[in-house]
Amino acid sequence: MKITVSSTALNEQLQIAGKVLQKKNPMPILECFLIEAKDNVMKITASNSEICLITHVPLIEQESEGCMCLHAEKLLSTIKEIPEQPLSMEYNENTFELKCKHSCGEFKIVGNDANLYPRPLPVSEGMKVEMSSRELVAAVSTCSVATIDDDIQHFKKGVYFDIQQDKPLIIVATDGRKLVRKISAGTKPEITGHVLLPKSIVGILKSVVKKDCTAEIAFDEHRATITIGDSIIYFRQIDGKYPNYNAVIPAQNSITVVAERLALIGALKRVGVFCNQSSNLVKLELSQNQVTLTGSDSGNSTSAEEYVQCEYDGAYFSIGFGYTFLVEILNTIETENVSLEFADPGRPCIVKPVGDDNSLLMLLMPMRIES
Repeated sequence: MKITVSSTALNEQLQIAGKVLQKKNPMPILECFLIEAKDNVMKITASNSEICLITHVPLIEQESEGCMCLHAEKLLSTIKEIPEQPLSMEYNENTFELKCKHSCGEFKIVGNDANLYPRPLPVSEGMKVEMSSRELVAAVSTCSVATIDDDIQHFKKGVYFDIQQDKPLIIVATDGRKLVRKISAGTKPEITGHVLLPKSIVGILKSVVKKDCTAEIAFDEHRATITIGDSIIYFRQIDGKYPNYNAVIPAQNSITVVAERLALIGALKRVGVFCNQSSNLVKLELSQNQVTLTGSDSGNSTSAEEYVQCEYDGAYFSIGFGYTFLVEILNTIETENVSLEFADPGRPCIVKPVGDDNSLLMLLMPMRIES
């Protein structure tokens, strides 16, 4: 195989593919890239056995086609140091040796037998959903704040796509303490189904999406693919039935507070320094147009209290939260003001952006306040 490719274009796609790689792999060959040249296009495959990414680079010149399997870290470290220029690559499929020539010199890498590299399994059914790639990335990035690693309840590791025919697509995640739900009103699938996407794909999606285009999600019972432009992400769906997330969202909340988001975050962070570090409990007390935040640690005899102006004209009300969870939720919202909705101190709080299109809802379970 003999080809010529832009060093910058190659480096860009190698960096994207490299996000799939793991430090510890079940098979040594997964420390490699599978690189194929055909029809003046280089196809790069990276896999960690759970997720596989295929991306493409146009070739400047191709004298012959072929396939090679090269150590990823060594190739990444070398290519990124070569400035923009045509890079000549010649591969011997008998010795597995790659020789690369550029304006300043050349280097050689000995690879592995490409036939041993595991290829991704195709999705068996024709279940497909299309949406904006940027909307997809924004939704899964926002929802991923409510995911955690849990080896017992595997659904907590993923972002769930609730796909109902002719209804807006709902993307949701929950870790048992937090829940985030994003409604994509502009996406109304023609099918009914679900996809449970691993949180680890979020960073890969961000690197793949450079401009807004159509993202196609194809899936069957066990596997799914996301196609964006020239890149395809293959992944195994997380096993397990997703819980009824609607059951924990209160239908009505009688108490609503509107406050400046950044002022609330700043006060929470300052008060949080004085909270008990095991519970991170902060108490919110609502009074006329004011939220009082209190954090204390009786074991260390420390406490702090801050006041934030808000829009509230109801009766006195108090509730407790883990301040780190509340800060995490508020940091995910982008609007200037946020609304916090309550029913009683033992039921979840609903946090929403003010002035948004009501497509985003975030829920946080309260903590018991000791008397």
